[in-house]
Amino acid sequence: MDRIGLPVSVLIDTLYRQIIMTGSVPFSLSVPKLPTRDSLTDAQFNAIMEKGYNQAKSGEGLPIDEAFAKIREGI
Repeated sequence: MDRIGLPVSVLIDTLYRQIIMTGSVPFSLSVPKLPTRDSLTDAQFNAIMEKGYNQAKSGEGLPIDEAFAKIREGI
């Protein structure tokens, strides 16, 4: 919100007003389907784990602070 100069309180107030006027949320709500361990075969799970292990061994990982900073940028 800071990047577009809109205080969060204004956004929330606007959203509430839209809900009151239209009787519904003014946008689509959905939860993306992310793969879980239960939805993966053993072979798929093992392939993912092996890839991550190999990346860690070769130094392809990020320091934890940098990883969380990248996550925050995407939020």
